[in-house]
Amino acid sequence: MYTGDVATDQYIVTQQPGDYAYTCYDTSIEITTLRPYSIYTFGVAAHNPVGSRGKSNLLQIRTDPDRPSGLLDFNVGVRTSTSLQVEWRVPGVWVVNDQLLGYILQLHDTELNLLVQSHNFSSNETETTLASLSPETKYTVTMGFLSRCCASTTDSKDAETVSEGETLEPTIQPRTEGNTAVVGN
Repeated sequence: MYTGDVATDQYIVTQQPGDYAYTCYDTSIEITTLRPYSIYTFGVAAHNPVGSRGKSNLLQIRTDPDRPSGLLDFNVGVRTSTSLQVEWRVPGVWVVNDQLLGYILQLHDTELNLLVQSHNFSSNETETTLASLSPETKYTVTMGFLSRCCASTTDSKDAETVSEGETLEPTIQPRTEGNTAVVGN
């Protein structure tokens, strides 16, 4: 390529987002720092000792999807003697690395190592109540999310239902400490 009568000696490739500029001395460049399933805009300008030529038309692309790179952030709280409340946050695109399709949840009786419930949720749901449980029983809730390519690695949290007929007072908020749901002090 020529700018005036002087040959081009380098090209500057700009990338958005990120305001990155890459210099190359050939007509191709490989940029390896892009995130999966993300949109980028690129432009190219030719340079020589005389100056630069205008930028090319901008090119917008979406990178290919990839396997999920993180865990689902969720909490389990005791609701009544026969139910647990589960809430989760929608994972960011940098964690999903693809289109988010939904969530998977499994509930196991911890002591019997027995699957009690299994649920699939759409991508716009962020909470559920697990009902019809046994009082004073330890459970393990396992959750993950689904993308078009695959399922994320799952994470598990333990919780225990309270005594028969007991419910939480409105002032007592369940919380997660480490891997366990806790009620009270």
